[in-house]
Amino acid sequence: MKKVQQGFTLIELMIVVAIIGILAAVAIPAYQDYVTRAKWAKVIAGTEATKLAIGECLNDNGGTLTSCDTYAELTPYGVSAAPAAADLEGATMTVTPTTAAISLAGGAPLASCTFSMTPAVGSGTGTITWVPVASSTTCAKYVKGAS
Repeated sequence: MKKVQQGFTLIELMIVVAIIGILAAVAIPAYQDYVTRAKWAKVIAGTEATKLAIGECLNDNGGTLTSCDTYAELTPYGVSAAPAAADLEGATMTVTPTTAAISLAGGAPLASCTFSMTPAVGSGTGTITWVPVASSTTCAKYVKGAS
């Protein structure tokens, strides 16, 4: 009688381990980028109250950016300070004088990226577009399609 082989051979096990290693080498960096993008999405969502306040201020002041570029000027519109860093995944948010741009600076959990969003008022339409501009091309991938 022949002895029936049971289990896997060493080469079969080595092939499985190699395949798992290759998959992990590809999946882990992609997952880390996904997590960072999700955190930046939360940060950008946290700017909505300030963007709305700037929009209302611009509407009341004839589109004059310098009338809406400090938190003191935004207080009548319900925003007296930047959101807490804890609410923005550790990022800090400021409103830039003269341009009313919202600047965001993230620490290590946010890939140490910085972004700015300047209001662009549509002529004749009154619409405001906010487009995030990254400090570097490596950071731009974290806010694709955000506004």
